[in-house]
Amino acid sequence: MKIRVPNNIMQIKAIEAMGATPTPMPLGDVYPALTQGMIDGVENPVSVLYGQKLYEQAKYLSMVNYLTNTSLWLGGEAFFSTLPEDKLALIHETARAAGEYSQKLTLEQDQQMLKAMELEGVEVIYPDIAPFKEKALKVYQQFPEWSPGLYDTIQNQLK
Repeated sequence: MKIRVPNNIMQIKAIEAMGATPTPMPLGDVYPALTQGMIDGVENPVSVLYGQKLYEQAKYLSMVNYLTNTSLWLGGEAFFSTLPEDKLALIHETARAAGEYSQKLTLEQDQQMLKAMELEGVEVIYPDIAPFKEKALKVYQQFPEWSPGLYDTIQNQLK
């Protein structure tokens, strides 16, 4: 299958590892590409699939969940090093709480959008994701620039 992906090397390699042909293209080109049969499917979060009305052309949605989106708060070391420990701890606690709340809202909204897409005739499929995970594992070795221990830290957070 030809699957539209963002022009992001890690996502391209992951889709390729799972057995599809990654087809990088801008999001604005996806709807006509589906209509014309240039691609067989599209990789995106539920909110994007729904917001772009891709359910009008794609009637099957496989919830492979191969990618976890994260949000980061970035700040300069020069500033953060001036903060007292209690203020720094408050920033960390608040950021974590905001992230968890954001995840909760996203999951709730995804469920609403999935129901709406089902009403539009989309069949939502929940495949066994173990084979996808197994195939995608080799992708991590293709990116040796991981910070030491980062991969293991992320995997532990996902459990």
